[in-house]
Amino acid sequence: MSNSKNSIAEQLKKAGIKVENSLSNEDIKTEVAKKGFTEQELLNGRTKVDAATKAVQNQTSQAGIAKGATELEAKCKLDAHTAYQDIGQILRSKYSPNSPQLTKVGLVGRAGINSRFY
Repeated sequence: MSNSKNSIAEQLKKAGIKVENSLSNEDIKTEVAKKGFTEQELLNGRTKVDAATKAVQNQTSQAGIAKGATELEAKCKLDAHTAYQDIGQILRSKYSPNSPQLTKVGLVGRAGINSRFY
């Protein structure tokens, strides 16, 4: 049944349509009953398709949230780095290269930058 080109969500949608058609059309319901499926089994199938559809939607939503959080983290890190560099530039312009003030904030060492931060 599974076609690798169809996503799980697409397969669930098709299954839902088949179940709904089987429940709503008396001719189809009769043919399905000949195959051994009762109306109760079709109703149970509908419930299972609905639950699976919600699970896929939740998973997709969670993946989107995780991606957004990762992108936000990267932006925040870049913003923090930029702010640190801006503050460093201001402090370097105010104090002499080996001043205690620059040492306290870690702005001494390799090219005026404390290597422990990199």
